Amino acid sequence: LDWSVIMAASSSSTVNTNPTEIGAFRTENVPMQVITLRLTKDNYFSWSPAMTMGIAGRGRMAYIDGSNPEPARTSDVWHTWFLEDNQVKTWIVNSVFADIQPLILRKKIARDMWVVLEQMYGQKKTAIRTYQVMKTVYGIRQGTSSVAEYYGALKAKWEELDYHSDIPWHCPHDQALYVAHEWENRVFLFLAGLNDEFEGVRSQILNSGEVSSIEDVYSCVEAEEQRRLVTKEGKRELVPYNERSALVSRGPGGPSRSLRRCTHCKKTGHTVDYCWDLHPEKKGNKGRSLTGRTPVSEVQASSGEKVSISADQLRELRAYLGRLDVNKTETSEGTTANHALAVIGNQGNSSVGEWIVDSGATHHMTGNPKLFHEYKLSSGRERVSLADGSSTCVAGEGTLSLLDKFHVQGALHVPQFPLNLLSVSRLTKELNCELIFSADRCVLQDLVTGKRIGIGLASDGLYRLPIRVATVLLTAIRKTVKRREDCLQSFMYWHERFGHLPFGILKHLFPDLCSSFDVSSISCDVCQFAKHVRASYPLSSSCANEAFSLIYSDVWGPSGIHTRQGFQYFITFIDDFSRATFIYLLKDRSEVPRIIETFILLVHTQYGANVKTFRSDNAREYMCRPVEEFLRQRGI
Repeated sequence: LDWSVIMAASSSSTVNTNPTEIGAFRTENVPMQVITLRLTKDNYFSWSPAMTMGIAGRGRMAYIDGSNPEPARTSDVWHTWFLEDNQVKTWIVNSVFADIQPLILRKKIARDMWVVLEQMYGQKKTAIRTYQVMKTVYGIRQGTSSVAEYYGALKAKWEELDYHSDIPWHCPHDQALYVAHEWENRVFLFLAGLNDEFEGVRSQILNSGEVSSIEDVYSCVEAEEQRRLVTKEGKRELVPYNERSALVSRGPGGPSRSLRRCTHCKKTGHTVDYCWDLHPEKKGNKGRSLTGRTPVSEVQASSGEKVSISADQLRELRAYLGRLDVNKTETSEGTTANHALAVIGNQGNSSVGEWIVDSGATHHMTGNPKLFHEYKLSSGRERVSLADGSSTCVAGEGTLSLLDKFHVQGALHVPQFPLNLLSVSRLTKELNCELIFSADRCVLQDLVTGKRIGIGLASDGLYRLPIRVATVLLTAIRKTVKRREDCLQSFMYWHERFGHLPFGILKHLFPDLCSSFDVSSISCDVCQFAKHVRASYPLSSSCANEAFSLIYSDVWGPSGIHTRQGFQYFITFIDDFSRATFIYLLKDRSEVPRIIETFILLVHTQYGANVKTFRSDNAREYMCRPVEEFLRQRGI
């Protein structure tokens, strides 16, 4: 019950506890409405207790429970009674919605109004209402609500269920046990509906060995919620300035110019796009001496310009290109070298802690090559526009491994980009999901199953998804790239080590191994021969010499759909000589002995034949004592 719906009476009101006394009641400042909650078609069980307390608190309970009936009009107290009864009627009318008011406005006294509302909306043990309440209770989840709001919603429905379940108990001890068991189940229901962030306190309560009361459990969960709120506020105060302003656009010039740092030469004042080491043609007449650098080699590009590469970087580049399986046709050596160096020189440049969900991004973008599951170098002509209005080159693109179980395509690798952005439009299309945003989180929900596949928390005005990626990724320089043959060979090794486990199950255990080939296209000879019992079954030329001398029988069922009479099984009797088939419907397998006896007697009476041999699959219903005794008596 929501106690907040009870309104305080006016301080100047005078309440008479004995309304039969003449002149003992004064009508000054009598409130027109005693509660704020209004009656609808669905909230009678919350409205009725609140209204009862509001009326009883003003000394008018006798007008609705029938203990103060209408006196005679000639009586001295009739005028006082009439005045107070109309005040109660006014309270009732003002506490219901407009669509219910016409049903009670014509009632003569307040008692009649109360009885009509109780008969219409307060009938106990209505199966439909109980079903609705139970369905609502088991469907309530915390979601975006606070723990207090979630607990209040459950408590209101539990009280309504208790109102319907007025079981007449004869043993107080059994009643106490039942009530304790019911509240224990409600504790489990309350814990099951909590968000995943309360998994720790939920496990602690369930592992305590003894189930606490619902009040104690609520107190523990609510305390955990308060602790998380305090911790969250503390973390917000400690967020660095540069991280808070990561996506703020800056105009050209000003103090922000000195913060530009080249990821190639490690010098400030310019970016990698304007680095004279990589782009000597941009140097023009404004030459400057670059001292203190490692001796470099020069690689001739297809366009004629020279690209400066240090000796150490060149060795790493050759090792990298030897391991990485990329399409080298139509890609110049100089362009490949440029972008490979961008990968080498910018590992770890972006934040690897989380993805930022961006509704304005057209592509997924990251500056960390280690996040890619598959990677392909770009041609060098692609560029991407950033939030500050500038553009930068794209080193490559590939597939991202998201949340350890999903792969998103077409992600761009931008070496000097400091963030990891997820495009909302691409994410919802590729994963067939929807993004639900709230004040403190965003939820990825699968459109087909409705299951929650990811949760991001709101921090500093941004929605962030955690990054959990595998340790072996294709873009790491010093990691070996597995080719299709290697993956297939490793997959078959695990298939044999697990005792020739089915491919479908093995695919769920090692999803990364199956990414480069189709599991349905491979086969195992050992599995084929082991499951192949015999090549073929020879045709049988033996046949009975007369009708009903050899009978085959089998039982089928149960069926998922029953007949109108309740039949869900059927038994067949097939004559080997004529191939005639007799079918009997069964409600249960226990009827098999009776049906066998009926069929054999039918053959003897109607066809003048005797069953000599009876064959079945030796199921339990055929091997029972009644069947064996009957067949023995008939000489079968």
